[in-house]
Amino acid sequence: DAQESRGLGDVYKRQMYFSKVLINPELRKSRAMLADPHITHGMATKAVPPHLQSSDDGRILWRIDRNDTETALYLVTPVLPRLDHIVEQVGWPSAPAQTTDYVRLLDSLTRGQEFAFKVTLNPVKAIKDEQGRRHKVPHVSAKHQMQWFLDRVEGWGFRIANSTHDDQNTAVGEESSLNGIPANVNIVRREELRFNRKNSHAGRDRVVHRVATFEGLLEVTDAEQLRHALCHGMGRAKAYGCGLMTLARV
Repeated sequence: DAQESRGLGDVYKRQMYFSKVLINPELRKSRAMLADPHITHGMATKAVPPHLQSSDDGRILWRIDRNDTETALYLVTPVLPRLDHIVEQVGWPSAPAQTTDYVRLLDSLTRGQEFAFKVTLNPVKAIKDEQGRRHKVPHVSAKHQMQWFLDRVEGWGFRIANSTHDDQNTAVGEESSLNGIPANVNIVRREELRFNRKNSHAGRDRVVHRVATFEGLLEVTDAEQLRHALCHGMGRAKAYGCGLMTLARV
């Protein structure tokens, strides 16, 4: 495992950074940003020059977390970001952005480690229309969103513990039972994002994403796959706040 970790460290040794910016939700521009992922996407991409926003090492990822005490914007970037514009427009003058070298965490990952995790994702499925064309449509129920997540964790380099919910527990209090779902993973937030996006014809498209935020405890099964997921994102809608997983040591 140690050799595996050192080998992957060579892949990421150039640059990857993790940043946190505290948001002041009382500002008018902050309220607009929190309601429109397209605005946040624009702010995030302005933190890194266009030709450096993705590389073999990773890409720009972001996520907004809100709780009773703080609202925070998290970012992963393949180069050192400039975040002054975000602090000035939607942050707190007394709370500068915090940026850390992400490579240290990436290099430390080894099989068997356990971490608490949080990630917002856009669970979708493929369907065919009457003409046989494939389309992506969202999973709507918490049960199907959870199953979509569990079906993919192995490919992202981790697993969830095997203990299960009893019949009285649910992911978000909607279904009467989620039998077979590991007890240490939950959907803590579900929402529908609606916003406008400019299209190639100088008009605007209405975009709708159904997203779910998952929290729980993971065990690393493949450090290389997990590093890739942490740096390149998980699932779809990565430009709009999905796919960035945060880890905390247990």
